[in-house]
Amino acid sequence: MDSTHSNPQPTHLAARAAPEFSQLATLFGLFYFLQGIGDPTDGLLTQPLRGLLIEQGESAAAISTFMFLLSLPWTIKPLYGLVSDFVPLAGYRRKSYLVLGSAISAAALFALAVQSNAIDKASLLIWLLPPAISVAFADVVIDALLIERGQPQGWTGQLQSVQWTALYGAAALAGWGGGYLSQHHLITTGFLIVATGSLAALVLSLLAGEDRSLAARAARRGTASQLAEAWRMPVLRASALFLILWAFNPFSDTVLHIHMHRHLGFSEQFFGETVTYSAVASMAGTLFYGAVRSRIKNFRILLHSAVVLGIVSTIAYWAVRDEMSARTTCAAAGFTTAVATLVQLDLAAQVCPLAIAGTVFAVLMSLSNLSMFFSAWLGGICYDRWRAVFGDQLAFDLLVALGGAMTAACWLVVPRLTRELAAHESHT
Repeated sequence: MDSTHSNPQPTHLAARAAPEFSQLATLFGLFYFLQGIGDPTDGLLTQPLRGLLIEQGESAAAISTFMFLLSLPWTIKPLYGLVSDFVPLAGYRRKSYLVLGSAISAAALFALAVQSNAIDKASLLIWLLPPAISVAFADVVIDALLIERGQPQGWTGQLQSVQWTALYGAAALAGWGGGYLSQHHLITTGFLIVATGSLAALVLSLLAGEDRSLAARAARRGTASQLAEAWRMPVLRASALFLILWAFNPFSDTVLHIHMHRHLGFSEQFFGETVTYSAVASMAGTLFYGAVRSRIKNFRILLHSAVVLGIVSTIAYWAVRDEMSARTTCAAAGFTTAVATLVQLDLAAQVCPLAIAGTVFAVLMSLSNLSMFFSAWLGGICYDRWRAVFGDQLAFDLLVALGGAMTAACWLVVPRLTRELAAHESHT
C-alpha cells in the first residue's frame, strides 16, 4: 500500500519501529555505498576504463558499445529475481547469493589487477563481467529485502532515500577518485580498491540476518501462476511503460565525457570533479525527497514533477561552455536527476506484489536499464555521425535536445498511470 495513504502509526508503535528502521537504513545504506564504488558501469572504475579507451583512440560509438556490453548484466535482472525468490541456496533466499556474488567479484577483480597492464580490450570485458553480474544480482536481492521489510510499514520512499544518498555519496568519492586514477593512469590501483570493497561486501553479507522460514515458503509457491497474476495487473503494465520512456535518453555520460575531454579540452581530473559535484548535489536531492515524500499525498504530483525535472536535468547541459558552467550545470543536473529517479523507484516499489517482490521489481528495473543502455548506445552512434556533419558543439546540442524531448514523451503515459494507481490503491 502507498505509504501516503496508509494510516499513521500510533506514537508508541512508531517509537518501537524506530530502531528497526535505523537498522534497515544502515544495512541498505552500506550495501548501496559499496555498490556505488564497485559497479564497473557507474563506479570508481568507470572513468578510468573510458579514459583508457579514449587514449587508445576508440570512437564514441566503440566506447558506448563497450559500456553497453558491460551493462548487459543489468538487463537480465528478472532472472536474478526469479532465482532469489524461488531457488533458495543453503537455506536462504537472499543472504547466500550476496555472499557468493561478493566472493566471485573479489576474485575476478584481484585477477584483473595482476594482469591489467597487459590485457586487451576483449579480455578486459570478459574479466569485468563477473563483478558486473555480482553488483546487478546484489542490487536485486537488496531491493527485494527493502520491499519485503519496508512496504508493509510504508517505508519504501524513506529507505530508498537512504539507499540513494549512500549511493550518491559513493559516486562523489568515485568521481574524484576515478578522475585521479584516470589522470595518473592508475587503473590497476582501481581494481585493487574495488576488489577490497567486494571483500567488505562479503563480510557484510555474512553478518546480515534473514528469516530462513521465508525460503521454505517460497519453495512451495507456484512460480508461473504468481507471475501471470502480476502481469495481469494494469498498474504494473502502465508503470513499466512510464519507466521505459523516462529512461530512454540518448544523451549519456559517455557523450558528455568525450565532449568535455576532446572538444572543450577539460582534463580527466576535472571531469572526475564534475562527477563529484553532481553526486554531492544528488545526495542533497535524495535527502530532499526523503524529507518531503510523506507530505505529498497525491502521486500524480510526483509523476509530473519527475518529468519536468528529467527534462531540466538534460537540457541544462546546453549551458556547458567552460569550467565554471560545467561545475554549476553538473550540480544542478545532479539534484534534479536524483529527485526524479527516486520517484521512479518509489513508483516501482509501491506496485510490486510482496510475494514476488524480487522478480517484479527486477523486471521493472531491467526494462528501465535496457531502455537507458540502448538509448546511450544509440546516442553514441548519433553523436559520431552528427559531429561529422554539424561539428562537435552542434552535434552535442542536438543530442541534448533529443534527450529532453524523449523525457517529455512520458507525459503521454501519465494520465493512464495515475488512473491505474488510484484503482490499485483502492484495492490495497
